[in-house]
Amino acid sequence: MPLDDIAVISISTSGGGLSLPGFGTPLILGGYSKAWAERVRTYTNLTNLAVDFAAGTPEYAAAAALFSQNPRPSQVRVGRGTLKPTQAWKITPAGSLAQAITDFKVRIGGVTYTFTSDPTPTASEVVAGLVAAINAATGTHGLTASNQTTYVGLAAAQGAWQSVEVLDVNLLSLEQSHADPGVATDLAAIQLETSDWYALVTLFNSKAYVVAAAAWVEANEKLYLAQSQETAIITTAEAGATDVAKAVKDAAYARTAVVYDPNNGSFLDAAELGRLLPEDPGSETWALKTLAGVTARTFTGTHLTNLKAKRCGWYYTVAGRNLTQEGKVGAGEWIDTVRGRDALKVDLQGRLLLRLADAKKIPYTDGGATIVQGEISAGLDLFVRRGFIAEGSVVVTVPKVK
Repeated sequence: MPLDDIAVISISTSGGGLSLPGFGTPLILGGYSKAWAERVRTYTNLTNLAVDFAAGTPEYAAAAALFSQNPRPSQVRVGRGTLKPTQAWKITPAGSLAQAITDFKVRIGGVTYTFTSDPTPTASEVVAGLVAAINAATGTHGLTASNQTTYVGLAAAQGAWQSVEVLDVNLLSLEQSHADPGVATDLAAIQLETSDWYALVTLFNSKAYVVAAAAWVEANEKLYLAQSQETAIITTAEAGATDVAKAVKDAAYARTAVVYDPNNGSFLDAAELGRLLPEDPGSETWALKTLAGVTARTFTGTHLTNLKAKRCGWYYTVAGRNLTQEGKVGAGEWIDTVRGRDALKVDLQGRLLLRLADAKKIPYTDGGATIVQGEISAGLDLFVRRGFIAEGSVVVTVPKVK
């Protein structure tokens, strides 16, 4: 006797889940030298990424900062840019030059280049001395220094990347000065191929480049942590400042947070994203976190005042512990609030779409409205448990269906 004669069983499945934005997935904009057919590649560990990007490349360094954290992202995407930047810097002697024999030091690719001055040097003497010291080793670091009288111009070949740092911000100031090559165009092409990423990491962070990327991120509901080494961020007061942190604040960008570190090769931004993106959106705090592989810096009281006024983050040591501060976007909102709000919106949209798509019918009745209310309440309750929404504050009301 067939079993169907005793019991008839019918098993059905729903249409499956939804493909929603990866709130734990960062994207590194780089790959300018690659000829991939695709615009995005995905890597689950540093070993796999090293097949495409060798140690010493900025993509490798940024990915290492992301993957070195605990917890860490489960995957990292690299977006292939086609519009190559021409990395450039301005190195300017400080307004108050030394009153004794002094070493003016610039570190390029981990190697220090020094000009030792006579007492009370002029700015032009410091510039000339640094240009000579840097150009004596051009073949080592691949950069060319030029004497611009009041500052040292430093430039790389188009698409090439290098790390640069001044060792004493009281003697020298530094900024990346290259133009935006079209970062919004590259990001739009990457987004067209896949939008399944949330946080942006960039490698060529001049003011022009960061502001252009921030404008794109603002319009496309992503998150952007932008590390800047611009000395004026910490040495210049907020009133009347023109540095990148002040520019992001003045533009009231609600999805971009600037973080300061004097070495563009430290990738503080990537490390902070690597540490926080694995946390459930809305459950995390971006301040007071310890990062693996990042050097904590020393700041004066004036530096900290300027950083706070410009809503710029930093990494320093407090009571023997290395910690991030301060976790705000340019508009003044906390980063965790921005991310939690984005995730809550998508969670509610996804719950409602799945309920509508999987149901044979949700009637336009009071009973059907109660089903919708249940999905909204479930999503809000999830974010209450994460600590994003205050317990006891959720009220979902449904009007009567007429």
